[in-house]
Amino acid sequence: LTSLTRLDLFQGHFGTTIPTEIGNCIALRELEIEKNPSLIGTIPTELGKLSNLLKFFVFQTNVEGTIPSEFMNLQQLTEFLFAESRITGNVDPIFCIGEKRILSIENLWSDCGSSDTSVPPRVACSCCTGCCAGQNCAELPPQPFHCNGMCVACSTNDCAPSCSQCPYVDPFGNQVGWDEVGAQDDDSLIRVCHKSCSLNATNGICETRTEFGMP
Repeated sequence: LTSLTRLDLFQGHFGTTIPTEIGNCIALRELEIEKNPSLIGTIPTELGKLSNLLKFFVFQTNVEGTIPSEFMNLQQLTEFLFAESRITGNVDPIFCIGEKRILSIENLWSDCGSSDTSVPPRVACSCCTGCCAGQNCAELPPQPFHCNGMCVACSTNDCAPSCSQCPYVDPFGNQVGWDEVGAQDDDSLIRVCHKSCSLNATNGICETRTEFGMP
């Protein structure tokens, strides 16, 4: 199996957990086990050894838990679809921000949507190209961050009701004071925000999502 390059169990009624032994298929480039509602358990950390993996589809399953941090080793991964599953957590450190993030990712779908603005999404993903809330999915334009007026976390580690209220930062990531904004080239200043905060319904304040925290 070490020479296997593709494993397709699409709609295969794969009624078990993902075998840890798949991590030994070091030549694997495509792993497609989507649309298997009887598939349960978590994503094995061993899959982080699949350094040649390009595509991993596990959407419309009952796989749960979080994405293993070992996925940072999958630096060739271009497509990862895990929406409409039971996976939760903050995937920003793996795919969206930080020096070790996967730069090759082009198609990333998760349950980062919410049909109720008072309930935060099950997945925090700032750079997903598609977000689902249940079976309602929407394709998002691929861009570094999506600022949509929801509760966000600014790149300065502050929480704000919207991206427009995040402080400006210069190209080096340094915060720029409000009195300095007019003195600089506006094109060089940006606001960076992430979907890792939620609204506290009691006091109306944006706070860090406590179930998995900020990266």
